[in-house]
Amino acid sequence: MLLHSPPTRGVLVAVIAILTQAYVVSGDASANLTRRWAPGIAYEGRMTYYGDGYKGLQNGQDPPPLGPQNGGWYGACYNVFQNNPAPLIPKNFNAFAALNTLQFTTLTPQVVCGTCLSVLHQQSGLSTIVQIVDHCPGCPPGGIDIAHTAFGKLLSATSATAGWAEATHVGAVPDVVWHVVSCDALPASNVFEYDGVPADALLRKREQQGVPGKGLKRLGRTKMSGWI
Repeated sequence: MLLHSPPTRGVLVAVIAILTQAYVVSGDASANLTRRWAPGIAYEGRMTYYGDGYKGLQNGQDPPPLGPQNGGWYGACYNVFQNNPAPLIPKNFNAFAALNTLQFTTLTPQVVCGTCLSVLHQQSGLSTIVQIVDHCPGCPPGGIDIAHTAFGKLLSATSATAGWAEATHVGAVPDVVWHVVSCDALPASNVFEYDGVPADALLRKREQQGVPGKGLKRLGRTKMSGWI
């Protein structure tokens, strides 16, 4: 998977909330904090997005971790989910996530793969649920890389989800807070979407119009000061 913005490093801050028994970790997580993995423990880190290479639709070189049989590629969790020989693909094709490699490897894939997270954007006040199916080598401790549709949901200040173009424009958001939740709250979907439209339907329409499958122009990534 690709990284969409330069990594940043912060200072480890562990805030222990006595009433909630929650931990908020930002920056470089120490080994003992990295090993904590349970509901009620929150982490703070940078959020980026990935998976914009579905069948070449966005000219991306970073296909979503849906498995090659679904127009994507393998995530790091594809064959290690709770020692299950069946391949792990996202429960929702628009709500997948990659956990920073430090936590992914320390906790082990068998523990984190398939886990769902509730992610809160502290500036917008919006949250969404994603499922870990991959790891992110370029993400700093506490960092997560999520599907562009989920990323857009956290950017939108209205009921409408921000689109792929806005996600690419922002690129990265610091200081989001996430914690483990049940995957029961994540609706299932095996349809990968582009700005709310099934991607396969969009590809078929473009083919009928004589437009190549890789017809969507890839936008340059810049920082949007309102979110950074």
